[in-house]
Amino acid sequence: MLLAAGAVAAAPGCGTKCNTSCLSPGNYLYTPTGLPAALVDVTADAPCVAKLWPADGGLAQVQVTDDTATSGAVCVLHGHLADGRVVTATVTFGQASSDSCCPTYAASGGQFGLSDAGAG
Repeated sequence: MLLAAGAVAAAPGCGTKCNTSCLSPGNYLYTPTGLPAALVDVTADAPCVAKLWPADGGLAQVQVTDDTATSGAVCVLHGHLADGRVVTATVTFGQASSDSCCPTYAASGGQFGLSDAGAG
């Protein structure tokens, strides 16, 4: 269920020519840990999108994408735990990678903490 980047073709002596569809420049897949109960739902404030990938017998993974990501872009995540509590997290996109014709931004963060807003 993980996404993979497309191929990049380069002609010798002609520079790099991109023949690919790029993934979102802001794409982060991680496993949140340290939660007091299982994470059962996750959303993100626009323009970000968050998806929960359940795992059989293991911890679920969270995928965060921001199609408009730039260096310093921040995604705010909202989650619900199996026990009804609400959690929030922040993911920040850092410096762009220039390794290919598809720019990508390294991400960090995503550690969920209990929300002061309570269950809702």
